[in-house]
Amino acid sequence: MPAVVGYLAGQAAIGLTFGMGLTAAQTAMVAMAASYAASNLAAGLMGSEGDDIGGGILTNKASANAAVGVLYGTRKVGGTRVYLEVNGDDNEYLHQVIVLAEGEIDSINNVYLNDVDSTDSRFSGLVTIVKKTGADNQAAVTSSEISNLPSGWTSAHKLSGMAYIYVRIKWDADAFPQGLPLITCDVDGKKTYDPRSGTTTFNHNPALALRDYLTNTRYGRSIPTSQIDDAAIIAAANYCDATVTKGGVSAARYTCDGLVNITQTSLDIINKLLSSCRGFLVFTGGVYKLVLDKPESAVFTFSEDNIVGQWSIGLGNKNTTYNRVTAAFFNPE
Repeated sequence: MPAVVGYLAGQAAIGLTFGMGLTAAQTAMVAMAASYAASNLAAGLMGSEGDDIGGGILTNKASANAAVGVLYGTRKVGGTRVYLEVNGDDNEYLHQVIVLAEGEIDSINNVYLNDVDSTDSRFSGLVTIVKKTGADNQAAVTSSEISNLPSGWTSAHKLSGMAYIYVRIKWDADAFPQGLPLITCDVDGKKTYDPRSGTTTFNHNPALALRDYLTNTRYGRSIPTSQIDDAAIIAAANYCDATVTKGGVSAARYTCDGLVNITQTSLDIINKLLSSCRGFLVFTGGVYKLVLDKPESAVFTFSEDNIVGQWSIGLGNKNTTYNRVTAAFFNPE
């Protein structure tokens, strides 16, 4: 990743100079004044990584070395700001690069500034956005895509394998009354391999997301594909994709839409992926097998004749019986 431009003292200074339209000399003075305060504000500037798939992902963290999450399915995300610079007459242009997720993803769709779509008329002529989906061979953003490109951003800044947006904002007091806006994006995430078709495509399938994490050598467990029971993956994927109708609404039975925090333990990540399809991962016969909790045909007739010794049936009591279920979910609307 490119070095962050003066990211502790510099971020405070850049935010001020963008909002105030100061000259280069005045910018330097602001940066000096901000340096002391920045040492005490470092934790706040860096932001929180979040401790789960949904934690803290609608913020713009500031870091040059933060872990990059893996996005499966569709999700609105913030991202990590890795580059920030101002240029132009009276520093009227603010340039920033925000990394969204590991690539290669399918697409970056709507981009929002303080929850307002970047295509809104109030931003006309003020906001330029270039989207990169994170291919390993992607090229850096060039001056043909972003005018007034800072000299510090070169063709070497490819961010290979990283899905990101490059945003140039022209200062306007009416459009940006609070200075640096919060930027979020609707993203269709990671392309994953599907053993049913032998292709790598975008999808919402929990079984394919789990297979990707288990086998990926960059952010996953690097398990050889020969140790994955693909027959079980295929059966689980088909069950997840099957259409069900509830309350007059039809949809796939199970989907996986979330950002995986790769700083968590592998066990935590796997358990959270499994929770999206009521799955269990077992190691048997030298391979990892995905088993879903679902109705199956009986393979053994069980009756009272099979019970040896005394037995009893417990009906539970008020201390062990649930009377309320609280669910949390991300609403894309």
